[in-house]
This record gives sequence, C-alpha cells and structure tokens, in this order.
Amino acid sequence: MNVVVCFSGGIASGKTTLATAVADHLGLTVATFGGFVRGVARTRGIAEQRAELQALGEALIAEMGWGAFCSAVLDAAAWSVGGSIVVDGIRHVAAFEAVKSLVVPVPARLIFVDVQREVRQARAAESRTGEGGDLAKADAHSTERDVHGALCERADLVLDGTREVEVLVDEVCRSLGAGYGP
Repeated sequence: MNVVVCFSGGIASGKTTLATAVADHLGLTVATFGGFVRGVARTRGIAEQRAELQALGEALIAEMGWGAFCSAVLDAAAWSVGGSIVVDGIRHVAAFEAVKSLVVPVPARLIFVDVQREVRQARAAESRTGEGGDLAKADAHSTERDVHGALCERADLVLDGTREVEVLVDEVCRSLGAGYGP
C-alpha cells in the first residue's frame, strides 16, 4: 500500500532530519516546502534568510492558492499520482488539507515532531544557516500560526523530537502499518 507521510513541527524541531531519515529508510523521495520556496527565491534573486523566505512563501500562496502551491511542491519532487512520498515542512492546516486532497486515493499521514522551545532555541542557534536569532519572534510569524496548535492536534502521530532519529524512524514506520515497520 502506498502512503504519503507529512512532517510538521516547530522551527528546529528536527522534522527535516526525521523526514529525510524516514524517506531513506522507505526508499522514498522527499518533497519539501522549504526547499521549494528556497528554489523560487534563488530564481527571483531573493535572499534566503528566514524572514524573506516566510514572506515569499506567503506571497506564493496568495498568488497561486493552496492547491496549486502544494501541487508545485509535489511536482518539484517529481511525485507521481498514486505514489508514495515524504512531505517535509507542513506549516498550515490548509497545506495539509491540500496535500491530502491532491494525493487521493493514497492516504496522507501527518507526523508532528514536538520539541520544547529551549531545545529548539539551542538547535536554531547552531543551525545550518546560522540565523538562530529570536525563536519567539520566528514562532510568532503567520507561517508558524498553525504549527504548535492545530497541526499538533490534527497529527496522526506526535513524536518527542529529542529522541534518537533511528528510534523515531522505527516508530513512524510502525505507525504506518504492515509493510513499513522495522
């Protein structure tokens, strides 16, 4: 059975690391909202800092609408209708709902990676972009509005993102059911 596994969580929660590890384990491609927006930023000559990327993401959604935006993210990863894929960076309920409707009849599962703010702040300070900055300010941005409330509540599985990645991969695969477990 095919499946679309979507990952959400706060900034620096480890969702991308886990999404990549799950995709590697299952032999799947990763579609990433952040990667898609960064690619658009490069083509438009826009700086790839958090504030600029958040503004660009909002502009793309306003220009395209949720369905077309999410379809473009899936297309960028060369997803085929009916196939399995891992989707990283779900930040809005509307994004998850759009992905779910685009991938029908394949079931979409939402995995939420939960990590306390202090841990995320420390991770953000050491991030690949070096823009740890003010996590409270970043979390307050409209692109993060659904992350710590509605998406966490809607998730099929909520994981403690401070645990070992291999343990989390096994837990995700077990939650997907027969054929995916360790």
